[in-house]
Amino acid sequence: MAPQIKSDDSSITVLIPARNSALTITRAFESILSQTLLPQKIVVVNDKSTDRTKIVVQTYMQKYPDIFTLIQGPGKGAGASRQAGLNAVDTKYVSLLEIESIY
Repeated sequence: MAPQIKSDDSSITVLIPARNSALTITRAFESILSQTLLPQKIVVVNDKSTDRTKIVVQTYMQKYPDIFTLIQGPGKGAGASRQAGLNAVDTKYVSLLEIESIY
């Protein structure tokens, strides 16, 4: 069954700062996508990963183009990545999802 996108006044973006998270980000995505109500957007800030993080995110972007957005982070750590992601959010609410990364 395809996930249903919720888009109304209570819409939410899940913001995920990621660096070298290829081994854990798929599990995070699958957890989000298995929820009863999906966020309007999932914004991933790839903070100059040197592993396959970007490729994993791009795979999900191809499968769910209306939900996933990839932003290139500034390479200045998790805080700067969060701020870069917040600048791309246009929903009323934001949920920050921290995943295991190598910073």
